[in-house]
Amino acid sequence: MGSPGNPHAFTWRNRRRLPHIAAHSTYRAWATGMRPEMVGRPPRDTVCRSGRTTQGRSHGLSGVTGGSRTGVWLFMTRPHRGELTRGRPVDHRGSPGLSPVTGAVRDRWHHGCMTARPFHRPPLRPWEQPRVPDSLPPVPTPPVIDGDTDVAGRLTALLPGIMTAGLFGLVTGNMTFAVVSVVAALLTVVVWRLDASRRRRRRGREIEARDRERALLEAEHVRQWDRWHRARASRLRYEHPNAHELATLVATGDERLWHWRPARHDDVWRVSVARGSETVRVDATEATVVLDDVPRLVDLAPGAVVGVHGPTATAVARAMTVRLAVRSGPADWRLTAWPRSVSRTVGLAGAPHSDARASHTVCVVDRPERWVEYSRLRGDACVIVIAGRRHELPAECSTIIVADEVEGMDSTTADTVMRALCRWTDPESIEASVNDERSRIDSVTPFAVVLGDDDLGREFRIDIVRDGPHAVVVGCTGSGKSELLLRWLTEMCATVDAAMLNLLVVDYKGGSISDVLAGLPHTVGMLTDLDESTVDRAAAALRCEFRDREERLRDLGARGIDDCADGTIPRLLVVVDEVAALRAQSPEFLHELLTIAHRGRSLGMHLILATQRPHALTADIVANSDIRVALRVLNTGDSVDVVGSPVAASFPRHAPGRAAVSCSGSEPVVVNARVARAVDTKSDQVSHEAPPLWRSVLSSRLEQIEHAGAVAVLDDVERRDQPPVRSVDGWWLVVGEPNTRTPALQSITAHVDPLVLSAADCDAETIHRTALALESRVANAVVLDGVDDIVAHCLGDAASRLAWSRVEKCLSSGGVNVLVATCARESGTPLVVRDRCSRTFRMVDAHGGFETLLDGRDVFGRFVMPTTPRGRRMVERFPRCVHCESAFAVFADDGRPVELSTRDSWRVMIIGESGSGRSVAARSLAEHWRRERGHLVRRLVVFDHDDVPDDTSIDDDDVDVIAVADPLELRNSFDHRAHAVRRFRTGLLLGNAAGDHADLLGAAPPPRPYAIAPGRGEWVQHGIAMGIVQVTV
Repeated sequence: MGSPGNPHAFTWRNRRRLPHIAAHSTYRAWATGMRPEMVGRPPRDTVCRSGRTTQGRSHGLSGVTGGSRTGVWLFMTRPHRGELTRGRPVDHRGSPGLSPVTGAVRDRWHHGCMTARPFHRPPLRPWEQPRVPDSLPPVPTPPVIDGDTDVAGRLTALLPGIMTAGLFGLVTGNMTFAVVSVVAALLTVVVWRLDASRRRRRRGREIEARDRERALLEAEHVRQWDRWHRARASRLRYEHPNAHELATLVATGDERLWHWRPARHDDVWRVSVARGSETVRVDATEATVVLDDVPRLVDLAPGAVVGVHGPTATAVARAMTVRLAVRSGPADWRLTAWPRSVSRTVGLAGAPHSDARASHTVCVVDRPERWVEYSRLRGDACVIVIAGRRHELPAECSTIIVADEVEGMDSTTADTVMRALCRWTDPESIEASVNDERSRIDSVTPFAVVLGDDDLGREFRIDIVRDGPHAVVVGCTGSGKSELLLRWLTEMCATVDAAMLNLLVVDYKGGSISDVLAGLPHTVGMLTDLDESTVDRAAAALRCEFRDREERLRDLGARGIDDCADGTIPRLLVVVDEVAALRAQSPEFLHELLTIAHRGRSLGMHLILATQRPHALTADIVANSDIRVALRVLNTGDSVDVVGSPVAASFPRHAPGRAAVSCSGSEPVVVNARVARAVDTKSDQVSHEAPPLWRSVLSSRLEQIEHAGAVAVLDDVERRDQPPVRSVDGWWLVVGEPNTRTPALQSITAHVDPLVLSAADCDAETIHRTALALESRVANAVVLDGVDDIVAHCLGDAASRLAWSRVEKCLSSGGVNVLVATCARESGTPLVVRDRCSRTFRMVDAHGGFETLLDGRDVFGRFVMPTTPRGRRMVERFPRCVHCESAFAVFADDGRPVELSTRDSWRVMIIGESGSGRSVAARSLAEHWRRERGHLVRRLVVFDHDDVPDDTSIDDDDVDVIAVADPLELRNSFDHRAHAVRRFRTGLLLGNAAGDHADLLGAAPPPRPYAIAPGRGEWVQHGIAMGIVQVTV
């Protein structure tokens, strides 16, 4: 690595040759295979291989010896705007700087890369733990003085003397002795009280001294425990560092990396999930010690079941597994996941513990609903269960963690730690890893095919995986190109199962090979020049295949398909016969093939491109094709362009199948291709048939028999899926002409029974009755057919506008679960409908075809036609003839009968012009009187045209009066006898009188939506308009 002129000079790598180096030093070191401290720029005046001295800024990576000192100086960068900084010394804690490296490290330097090496576990630095404080002695009980408590005894001793002196005085009649005895007793009491007070003060001083001594002893005891707890917390913080310290800890090979072993440490499986304050009560005291920033630990020992629930549960599980991966090595435990892979579950792709062989297993389960299925197989493994809510966790959880209360780890930080861990190998598992790698390298790929024999009679094998990944086949007409392709493909398909190899055949030559390969179970798609409509679908399928394979590899934690087991992801081989025709007719599909040529190797996607004219192959395709086959060509230039030799131009015409094969730029080998053998496509030994690469085009008419239970079927070309729309939920908007909307309505009404309001039969009455159905919650599903026409042409009068405002109010209040609105112009749809529609279908043909949005993309779909279309449930109009024997009239809105007073006298006016049905109303009301009041001692008087019997008194309470009058006569005649009945303001306004002469009864009814009909009018009671009624027959 040193130059001849300067033994201390190292190769300077130009950054342009390493475009994948990121700004972060740890990631750049991982990408180039070097340790983080190797990334940097050389000191000034350092000689590079080019012989120039580096001055100022540098743009590469190097390792440079440090002058007179021994060893190799390593440098670390600082990620500041992509610039590289000067080197500084690196201490034992891993701070960035300059450090000499021993000769052992220098021996592992190979071509500018540092290979992974076994990690040596150094001992942890000693911890001077304070001595555990002794226990406090018990609190002594203060002595009790008898004199302080024997008050009754002292008084009892004085009483006999006092009583004796008193008795002696009474007997002798001399009270002097008694007085002296009483005085002596009082003096004794005073002396006793003084002595007790002195004793009490002395005892108080003794207690205060004892309390001060006890307080000092307890304070020292609390200080000792405080030091002990704080030392313990400091030790825990050192053993369980923060998340942002883990990457540096791993990159620098800190002493804490993989230090804990099950045989030596009892706390090996304990990891930190958060840091917080901790309050500890000191023993034998009331004092507490408050500790800040103390790690909260969770035990992941064998048999433990830890449940994590919350929106960030995955990040918490990721943090626990990453911390345990840093704490203990792959020789001690293994990381698994169920039912998905580790990378899919917690996003730890390439974790070294995933492939470990160890006795302890930590499994992450992200499907708690399948816990019973997993619990039968888990054994003694530690399980981390991820759930969205607490009730989803299994009952076996020994520890439950709320994700919002602990610390998680984002995928970027975890990926940085995992990449740094990949630099190290556990010494106790190195041999197993080396044996696994050696067995994988020595395995034989099953894609090798005997293509033919060379001129010496030896079999010539070709492998699209090992020799490829792509191949070009060139040959003029009659050279045997199609036969060679059939030989190659049929031999591979006979050897490899469809679970390992899929074929996409693009035949633009006229069906020479597509007819043979179409029946193979490996074939996932056929594209010919006769089916130009499928080109876009096939191109979208290839783009989707790219995304699916990338996601699948990321979930498996593999860098490429070679890291996966056979059959995990099938390889896709795209065979194109006649690239020139494809380039002329479908250049957009050729662009997708170029993408495969650039990126297909790691994803397991291969190309075999055949053409008669070599100039049809672009430079990108030729540059990425390591297998080049040239059959007979017309000139030496074509042969040289393909295999680098003019030998293919000398092949005779009568020898089809003779080809020159060059692999990876080697000298071409002349091969006589064998004849393709027949393959039995109907053999019972076919165990797996590959699914098609794309879905077929939807038929022009979808029947209910083929798509049972589906309202419509979407054709998602980009995702290669045709998901059905199973139910009519929410609000839908169907945009199109009336003839194109009919299939949509037939399909929708076959699944729900909605109330249909159509613009073809829409007026104020139908809108009003629709509003009544919505207000009463009778209809939960509504179809507004032609809503733009309803708004534009059916709201000309006040009654229609009032009824439509009620409909919009019901819609905005959320009382309708299912709403289907159809229109010819989306801009004509009311905002209350358009803004709340979750799906919009734009009809494109009269057979149910439409376009809609799916995940922000326009997709095509088609409604499924029912076998027997259901009739529409239209809005019913109020009938003009109503039969009812219990009432003389019924209300039009709800059908309830008109009720009259049963106690008061009837004073009813029937006002209407000729032909409005006033005579029929009078007869019906009279018949109703006979049924309800005919048995009473009352009299009914019905008069018309001011004909009133002379003996009739309007004010008589035993007389019921029904007055029939014309509204104009009533207005023009001031002495009309009906004025006496009109003042009661109760009656029926028929015909035009309901709107023009409502003031005769003192009423002001709103605009009514019902049409004028005989016997139909406004019922007024005590001057209040009650609604439109229809007289019964």
